[in-house]
Amino acid sequence: GYVKDILYYGHIPGYNLYPISHILCSIIVDITNIDPNTVVMAISQYFSLLYILFVFILAKVLMKDRVYVIIVTALSTIYFMGAVHAQLHPHFLSTMILPLIYYCYIQLRFARISEIKIPFLLLLLLMPFFHPLTSIFLIVSLVVLEIVSFIKDRLQTNGSNTSLHQKTVISSIFVLIISFSF
Repeated sequence: GYVKDILYYGHIPGYNLYPISHILCSIIVDITNIDPNTVVMAISQYFSLLYILFVFILAKVLMKDRVYVIIVTALSTIYFMGAVHAQLHPHFLSTMILPLIYYCYIQLRFARISEIKIPFLLLLLLMPFFHPLTSIFLIVSLVVLEIVSFIKDRLQTNGSNTSLHQKTVISSIFVLIISFSF
């Protein structure tokens, strides 16, 4: 469909609402000369594997106990029970990138790692072109995380328990991800 249109016409058709997924497939087809249908079927599986990696690095940042990191990573594979992995769905691909965006956000916001700023901004700029629904969810979730962080900071200055607040931030992120998945 759209991938073949991009390859044939050399530009994004005006009726393509989610161009990033199709542009990525077109670039892969153009560089490798692999059949577009094969690339379209494989791209979702590739993003599924990346999702597991992104959940792993996010869990490593959020959890100190290695056992919990392994459990969370193993549980992230449950998401892949279905036929969506054999087709190109822009919404699915955009959802697979969310753990990476949250990882960048946490590294930038809490660890103050400035090198992550450019990849984080690039991901934020590309997200609306993956899928607008995921973008709306991302905006809402980042606002919620900022509110939770603000409340945590306010309570922390009053001498409250910081481990409880860290668990609140972790819980907020996972509840947001899981609620969006359904």
